[in-house]
Amino acid sequence: MRAELRERLFTYLKGNGFERLWPKVKEKLERLDRVGGRVTLSGLNPIERQAIEGLLAVNLHGKEGCTIDLQQLNTALIQSRFEVDLDECMSLLYPGAFFSRRAERESEKARWVSFSEWAVSLTADPQLRNWVDALSTQVGTVVGYRTFRECYDEFCEIGDSASWRHAAGAINLLLAGKTRPPLRLPIFAAMATGDPHGLDRNNLAGRVFFRGLVALSRPSQPDDGNDWASLETSDGEIVRSVYDRFGIILADISSFVFVAGLSSPTELPIAMTSLAVDQLVIRQNPGSIFVVENPSVFGTLADNCVVPSGSPSGTRGFPHPVICTSGQPSIAALHLLDKVTAAGGYLQYSGDFDVGGLQMAVALAQRYGERFIPWRMQVRDYLRVKHPDLPKLSDAELARLQDMNLPWENGFPATESLLNEMAVRRVKVFQEHIIEQLRSDYVSYAVIR
Repeated sequence: MRAELRERLFTYLKGNGFERLWPKVKEKLERLDRVGGRVTLSGLNPIERQAIEGLLAVNLHGKEGCTIDLQQLNTALIQSRFEVDLDECMSLLYPGAFFSRRAERESEKARWVSFSEWAVSLTADPQLRNWVDALSTQVGTVVGYRTFRECYDEFCEIGDSASWRHAAGAINLLLAGKTRPPLRLPIFAAMATGDPHGLDRNNLAGRVFFRGLVALSRPSQPDDGNDWASLETSDGEIVRSVYDRFGIILADISSFVFVAGLSSPTELPIAMTSLAVDQLVIRQNPGSIFVVENPSVFGTLADNCVVPSGSPSGTRGFPHPVICTSGQPSIAALHLLDKVTAAGGYLQYSGDFDVGGLQMAVALAQRYGERFIPWRMQVRDYLRVKHPDLPKLSDAELARLQDMNLPWENGFPATESLLNEMAVRRVKVFQEHIIEQLRSDYVSYAVIR
């Protein structure tokens, strides 16, 4: 609008008779977030009647009040000599004070389009371009949307998103075939971003990079908000499989599992890395492998089994191989257990009687089926512990227990149910509480079912 016309419009809107109308219109527009509804003026004076009659082309003669439809008011302004709508009038009358959500939405949409066009310009692969197009148009339903939105927030602040640039550049480099896979992630990140940690999944660029690989693997997968960042039994493997598909190696050294007596009865306890596990050959039908959740229990079992250096040959050491997952099984632990069961071995597994311990046991039982044998994980073992100060189960933990099912209790009567007894006693019991029973079982070669 020309400055002269804008000044004339302002003078008209500020003219006598409109003083009470515009504040009511502003309030209604801001509350409804649209042009709609009505405003009412009562106690009209002659000047107000004349002003409103002239604007709306209505007859208010003899009326003390009127109700004005804002859509009609908007139309009247558009059809006037000024050819403006209500939003423009409010912005002129209340500069910086009128909040038009419609205008804000249009501005947001323009920023979103600008960012989306910029983001897609950095992708070289057609499938990646389709992914970015879907991210920008199918809002919230495509894998990676949440990370895409975070990059958008970066872009809005500084007109650029280094996280998106680094991730897109890394994927382009990977797909261009200019690297020689397999490559460990920090090595590749240093090549692609200049920072060995530039693609770690605890930062935004790393999450975008990972989500991009997921999208290339499974482009139709919805974004459920799960970044697969946890080390739950299946999730860690899913994460690794995504990277493996593109020749990227994850923590094959930092992922480890404690092992004793696996190669020979006199083998000392060691921390075996995932790389070492991958190279390990398990003899066929290795029998029972004892598996414990906690390092303190692993250490206690090892205490009386380590064979001192220089002992006569034939000295008995570890009666069975023993593995410690150190809580949630790592990639190294899972791969080792996979190898043991694939060779025909059985897992005698013992864990804690709490939500986390039972969840891990259930996941392993489902994974290994008949090769999984619960070790001291029955209701009688739970009830054996009588300490007066056992930690309490919270209401939230009890609710999670109610949703669980223990595969090794299928077919048991309710009176023999571990979960039912835990709901009654409302306490946790840990492996350390039954350490004497575990040690006795282990050294006596017993196989507990």
